[in-house]
Amino acid sequence: MPAEPAKKVDTSAEVPAKKVDTSAERVDTAAEAAAEKVGTAAEAPAKKVGISAAAPGRARVRANLRPLDGAIALLLMILAAVGLTGQPWSVVLTGAALTAAATLLAVIDVRTHRLPDRLVLVGLAIVAVGLTLAAVLTGGWPALGRAGLAGAVSGLVYLALALLRTGGLGLGDVKVGAVVGVWLGWFGWTAVVAGVLATFILGGVFAAVLLLTRRAHRRSAVALGPWLFLGAAAATALHIGGHLLH
Repeated sequence: MPAEPAKKVDTSAEVPAKKVDTSAERVDTAAEAAAEKVGTAAEAPAKKVGISAAAPGRARVRANLRPLDGAIALLLMILAAVGLTGQPWSVVLTGAALTAAATLLAVIDVRTHRLPDRLVLVGLAIVAVGLTLAAVLTGGWPALGRAGLAGAVSGLVYLALALLRTGGLGLGDVKVGAVVGVWLGWFGWTAVVAGVLATFILGGVFAAVLLLTRRAHRRSAVALGPWLFLGAAAATALHIGGHLLH
């Protein structure tokens, strides 16, 4: 009879032990679940960052454009085609397409002070393919060779200016200068020089107006992309106008 209380004691001692083991298992399970949640939450931002980092340049370009910009580019493209009347049709198409790309680049440069490589490469492809086609159809191989050389020279000139002027020209401007040089080189070295001069004259006048009206100061950043394209347009117009007068 005295042994029976001992059994009861042992049984009551086993029950708390089982409860402790069960609670310990629950704690481990809860800890594992929490760890999985933390891991999932940590992976999600990483995946999002990976997606945003791998986002195509096209999406970034579109983010800086508005529907009206496309309409303006189309209008200017038509005007460029009309202005190039009398040139070989391949040159007309090249100039019109380059004008559309240049318009979008200028708009983005004004808004962000950046010239996206994707659009710059599109412009380069336009002049390279278009002028090569023009050389095939018209036999203008000397003009094509001069265009390529003019693009290289223009790029080197703008690169030298970018290295000399701190906070002035950027690498995007250098690349655009090379593209513009290829286009103007098709028409001759006079057009290339006129384009460079027109770029800095027009840009300088604009900067002076901003300073006089106190809308900018000497250290204000001014987008050069639009003036590179306007300078090229002015040089092209002068070249074609000069030929028409003769």
